[in-house]
Amino acid sequence: MDSPIRFNVLISASIEEVWTAWTTEEGAKTFFAPDCRIDFQLGGVYEMLYDLTAPIGQRGGEGCLIWP
Repeated sequence: MDSPIRFNVLISASIEEVWTAWTTEEGAKTFFAPDCRIDFQLGGVYEMLYDLTAPIGQRGGEGCLIWP
């Protein structure tokens, strides 16, 4: 069975700024990946796309979903 990866980081930003950075496409593009698809709801997509020139399915975190 796979184990989740968990870590803690202290960031000098407001909770609103951090929330926006991790839960919106605009925010994630500022620090995480050049493109992404985020539908921030249970069962929604959370895909980080790192290599936009690669074939579909090989661009990064394609197929990732938000689950509890």
